[in-house]
Amino acid sequence: MENCAATCPILDAASQDLEKLSQEVRIEMANVAIESEKITERQAAKRFKVPQKTLNRSRKVAGVSQMTQPATLEERQKWHQDKADGLSIRQIAKKHGRDRGSVSKELKKDPPAVTSAPEPGEEVCEIVTKKKRALSRQLKGLEGLLTLERELQKSMRADQKNWQKIGRSVWHHNVQQAHDVISSNGCLTRHREILGLPEQASYLEVLDALEARAKSAMDSIQWLKYLSGYTDLPGGVSRVH
Repeated sequence: MENCAATCPILDAASQDLEKLSQEVRIEMANVAIESEKITERQAAKRFKVPQKTLNRSRKVAGVSQMTQPATLEERQKWHQDKADGLSIRQIAKKHGRDRGSVSKELKKDPPAVTSAPEPGEEVCEIVTKKKRALSRQLKGLEGLLTLERELQKSMRADQKNWQKIGRSVWHHNVQQAHDVISSNGCLTRHREILGLPEQASYLEVLDALEARAKSAMDSIQWLKYLSGYTDLPGGVSRVH
């Protein structure tokens, strides 16, 4: 919130006599200061002449009260690390946007234990070994997939530009004639071999086969995600673990 005073009517009012402002406005000003300056509720209440209990109650109703949000394990670990680095309670509270009382209470305790992940069992190790082999085999195909994607996008953009330049019907006539030539002059020989198509397969048949392979790969990815528990159904939205 840089230069907020120049754009925010709430902070513009800060230059006025606070006693002339309603308590509602002063509470809003205090909330802005808490969020933008990372000060505590106590500091904001004192600066804007609002009872701390009143400010805290309004923030509880809004669901943003510092007192209603318990510190996470990661946050508590950071507090203890900051203390070990020589920061004062006031500095730690300001850095993390917490009130000093909560920080002080936590720092009187022993630092939370950092638990390491349990050693994987035999079955997990076997899965890891198989997955490593599979991922290694997939690398070459992955590089080829990215190259193919880039080249297809280039072709699509070039065709789109020509389509817009000379018109749909003229472009369709010209490009389909070009495809007929490509289909008969040996340009597609290797494509047909890779895709398992007959020697006389047309350019369109190559595109159809390529599309089918791409859909098959996508289906496999969706099933892998489903079977691993990342989606509720094949093709469903991934859940973050």
